[in-house]
Amino acid sequence: DCTIENVRDKNPMTTLYCGLTASNDAEMFRRMDAALNNGAEGIAIFTVNHLLSLEVRTQFKAYADSLRALRATSGLNPAAINREVNINPFDNTAIMALISERMSTTINVATLNLSEYKLVDEYGTTKCYQVTDQNSQVTFNVTFYFYGGIISGWNVELEMISYENYQNR
Repeated sequence: DCTIENVRDKNPMTTLYCGLTASNDAEMFRRMDAALNNGAEGIAIFTVNHLLSLEVRTQFKAYADSLRALRATSGLNPAAINREVNINPFDNTAIMALISERMSTTINVATLNLSEYKLVDEYGTTKCYQVTDQNSQVTFNVTFYFYGGIISGWNVELEMISYENYQNR
């Protein structure tokens, strides 16, 4: 949970880690940069199997080594910076770009023409939206997870009936 509140309010005897799912592409490194730039002091990488690509494993080691060296020499703690946070995920261009990228990759299209996001369910700290690609008529369920009022995660899933109709065209 890499939230600004966690960075600000954490016990000084603890280290704030951010958990990320490993992937065999450059996206993993962009996510690690975002976590570290927003106050994480460490990253826990979760793998389903393992990092399959030798190139990604080598890049991961170089990335981790360079961060250790930077922290050791600079003495700066990026987590100590106070910031104003916009809690609306739709205003976060990086998150919305990742969501769009996931959608276009899932249905294998280059460009999406998305409808408005429609709130369909809300429970606790979770908000579920539906959005449809107007070109393919495929509907996606987009879920945002919040912690301390700030987005802490998101997920994109296909609405299967619309996807099956798209495949059968």
